[in-house]
Amino acid sequence: MHAINLPGHGPLLQALETERTLGDFLRDDLGERLRPAAEMDWPAAVNGINRLLEWLAEVEARADSRARLLHGDLHMANVLCDPTAAEIQVIGVIDLDDAWAGPPEADLARIEVLHGPLFGHALPDPWFECLAEGYGGAHDARLLGFFRAYQLLNLGYHAAVTGLESHAADVARAAQAEVRALNSHGGTHTAVLFSI
Repeated sequence: MHAINLPGHGPLLQALETERTLGDFLRDDLGERLRPAAEMDWPAAVNGINRLLEWLAEVEARADSRARLLHGDLHMANVLCDPTAAEIQVIGVIDLDDAWAGPPEADLARIEVLHGPLFGHALPDPWFECLAEGYGGAHDARLLGFFRAYQLLNLGYHAAVTGLESHAADVARAAQAEVRALNSHGGTHTAVLFSI
C-alpha cells in the first residue's frame, strides 16, 4: 500500500485530482483550516500552529516529493493476516476512512501519537519497528517530530471542541513539547511524546 504514489498531497479524493505539493496542502490545512478554528475555540494551540507554518519550507525540502498512499489509522486490528500460513503473512488492510496522501513520516507519526500514553492504545514492542520497516528506507527524525506535533494539534483541537478540556490541555502540552524538541534538538529527539 505504501508503495502506491498519488499525483498530489492531502485528502485522498483531492490527491487523486490535483498535483498539490506537500507544502501547499499543509499551508492550507494549518493556515486556512486549523489556525482560524483554534483562534476561535482553542487559543492554546495557535503558537504551535504558527511554528509549524514557519517550518513548511524545510518540511517540503526534507520530504520525499512523491505523495504516498497513507492509511491514516493503521493498527493491528486493521491489518488482515492469513491464519493458515506458517509465518505471518499480511493479505490486506481495512478501514481506509482516514486514507490520504503524503510522506511516510506523516503516517508513522500519527501511529506514534495514537498509540502513545495520551490515548492509551499501546502497540506491542516490535510492531512499530516492523511497520516503519514496511515503509522502506530511513525516516527523517525531524519530519517525524513535525508530523507528531501536527497530529497532536489536530487531535487536541477535536478534544477541545468536543468538551474534553482536560484531555485537550494534555495534548497541547505534548504538542508544545514536540515543538520545543524541534527547536532545540533539530527534530532528532523522538521520546518527547512518551515522557509527558
